[in-house]
Amino acid sequence: MNPEYSQFLRIRHGRERLRLALALALLFAFMAPATVRAEWQVDEARFHISAHKDIACADCHEAVTGAKRHPEPDAVNNAASSAFSLEQCLTCHESVQAALDKTGTHGGQPLQTGKDYTNCVTCHNPHTVMLKSNIPPSFDEKRPVREQCNVCHEGKTALPALSKDDESCMSCHRKATGPAAERLCFSCHYAENKMEELRGRTGVLDEAAVKSATHREVACAECHKKSVEFPHNKQQRVACVQCHVPHGESQAHDAHIGVECESCHLAGVTPRRKVTSDGRGAGISFIVNKEPLLVHNMRPGGGDASCVRCHFAGNTFGAAAAALPAKSILCMGCHAATFTVGDASTFPFLLFFCGAMLVMGMFWLTKTSFGGGGHTQSTASPSGRFTRVLTTVFLDILLQRGLYREDRERWGIHALIFFPFLFRFLWGMTALLASLWMPEQPLPWLLINKNAPLGGLLFDVSGLALLAGLILAARHWLRHPRMASGAVLNLPRRDWAALVLLGGITSAGFVLEGMRIAMTGMPDGAGWSFVGYMLALPLHALITEQSLTGAYVWVWYVHALLTGLTVAYIPFSQLRHIITSPLYMIFNALGKEK
Repeated sequence: MNPEYSQFLRIRHGRERLRLALALALLFAFMAPATVRAEWQVDEARFHISAHKDIACADCHEAVTGAKRHPEPDAVNNAASSAFSLEQCLTCHESVQAALDKTGTHGGQPLQTGKDYTNCVTCHNPHTVMLKSNIPPSFDEKRPVREQCNVCHEGKTALPALSKDDESCMSCHRKATGPAAERLCFSCHYAENKMEELRGRTGVLDEAAVKSATHREVACAECHKKSVEFPHNKQQRVACVQCHVPHGESQAHDAHIGVECESCHLAGVTPRRKVTSDGRGAGISFIVNKEPLLVHNMRPGGGDASCVRCHFAGNTFGAAAAALPAKSILCMGCHAATFTVGDASTFPFLLFFCGAMLVMGMFWLTKTSFGGGGHTQSTASPSGRFTRVLTTVFLDILLQRGLYREDRERWGIHALIFFPFLFRFLWGMTALLASLWMPEQPLPWLLINKNAPLGGLLFDVSGLALLAGLILAARHWLRHPRMASGAVLNLPRRDWAALVLLGGITSAGFVLEGMRIAMTGMPDGAGWSFVGYMLALPLHALITEQSLTGAYVWVWYVHALLTGLTVAYIPFSQLRHIITSPLYMIFNALGKEK
């Protein structure tokens, strides 16, 4: 045996190989060719032009012809049982072994450390490998073979007929779509064909149920990408969102980002909470309830049948005991919400707000001079007025230039209250619009996900800033009390009710965040929401997650009620300046002289 090849084998099997592999891991990460996985499906067109096209299936797969049963249950997960072993290949390719032994070469090239020359299918797919000398120059390997039949001979409408034995093999192993592709899978997984040895080890499918399923026209391998490869264990499904657009916030809510689609859309399953290796919550998966499997029936029960799988008192999923409505238009000041108003926690308050604003707006318009009256009609060009309005919006409305010049302390207090609302509104609107316009992209779901580190951190910081502003506002009012004759230092009317409502909304929001983190098992990423996480620690230690699911509903409605009361109170409070002041400034900018 060639010394270089012997050294190669010693490195491969000894400790020295491990040290070498670690040292060269980064170097070969991008240089090593992708492993050619052995598959049970054969592309018949590519096999027709391969180097092995004239070899019968049984010539390489001798064990299959003599087997008592095929497929063999114990063989599907055992790569060593494959016909594509070194010994099998060397029965025809003796010169390959000779080159390895005598010259330390393979394919005319010196041996390369890190490549496995004892496993041919690492680099060669025996069903598609071609003889380089027989490939016409005009053949393009990037194009489908069936489109290039005339490269080698006169174009044909069909491939040559196979032998009877080979056709018997190809009837299951031919790469195909629809019913032909299912034969390979259903040889084991149909209940009618199921072998007793497999019971309890593989899923059983009912043929009638599969034929009536939503995805009955989709080949198994379209969703189970690795199903035609072996080893065959631990198969993973392709995520539904590869083909289907995710639900928007009004249907999915941010709480369902970590919930697998099948937990709601499949019949005959029970959801369960997934956990990470350290025991933390990691979303909702599902388990199958009965045999045969109904996992291809994507027809959930009507109404709230899917919701009650998770939303019931004392559940272990970390779900609220009741299905809560989507965050509505009232929540847009702080959250990624939806343009919905139909739920009971939104509609009456929004209706009251609109009615009060309409009445007061008519009164204000008769008493003020927006755009006229006390203002001279502007003679500036439209572009000049547009520039002036933009300047007003940016400097006077957003940055509060006038208040800064008048009283910097009040401006600072106002900034601590105003900018958190502005930040949260812009974040939420970006997430909402992105979820509507590009739901297939990760951005909107990253913005909506409450356990995402950046969002969790910034939302807690902005919430603390808001609370600090409210506390400083109360302190400022106490230090500068109003006199009977009017305001001191041109201070606005004290509105303690608005201060209490805003403080209640913010405090309830932090409590909700803590309860959510605790009842969902302290999920990964939740620590970035540091205020909610600190509140969650004692809750998680003292109260069971099942108990929190019921209490969470009540706190959620308290939070929603305070939000609704605040919106309904706006027309009668000092908070109405968030609407009237910007309007006045804009109309004033449009009407005054340049």
